[in-house]
Amino acid sequence: MRHSRAEEARTEPPLAADLGTPAVLLNQVVALEVGSCPCPVGIHRWAGDGVSTILLTPTQAQVWARAGRLTLVSAEGDEYRLTVLAPEEGATATLGAHWPLREPSGRVRRIASAAAHDVGELLTFPAWLARTAHISGERNQQLARLVNRIRVGSPVTVVHYGQTFGHEHPAGPKQLHPYDHKGLVGHEGWPHEL
Repeated sequence: MRHSRAEEARTEPPLAADLGTPAVLLNQVVALEVGSCPCPVGIHRWAGDGVSTILLTPTQAQVWARAGRLTLVSAEGDEYRLTVLAPEEGATATLGAHWPLREPSGRVRRIASAAAHDVGELLTFPAWLARTAHISGERNQQLARLVNRIRVGSPVTVVHYGQTFGHEHPAGPKQLHPYDHKGLVGHEGWPHEL
């Protein structure tokens, strides 16, 4: 369901942090609002001339192993694959901004920039590793707070942790496991709901 806020019509996009928790959806900065909109979750996007909101009562929230990764699945089966940003990443991000911020436009420029970025990371590996670990931890803290708010606002939302796949959840004892290896706690197969 899409909803547009007329009172928020503007010429310039607002900061994502002003509307909710900053996140990335399809390489664009969005804001996740939980518990204070007509549905349990609102995904605010910039529509060019104002804020457009996707209202969502997720049936599933899939929390991935990579930092800040969250997939929300609607009752219609639509999947919204998000990356929740750390507070320092989202502090200056405006709604609708291309992610990563300050990435150059044009394919050749992006490739050259990525190569230079990778060389810089290689030369400063210890500092890069510490910075990356810090950002990952901050993203995961934001994600944990967000998932807890989703659980309170939408008790019907099933939360999966680990490697789940949108439409392939276990339908019975004959359902095949998505992977055959054992996880950290030694259980094989589908992750348990928490």
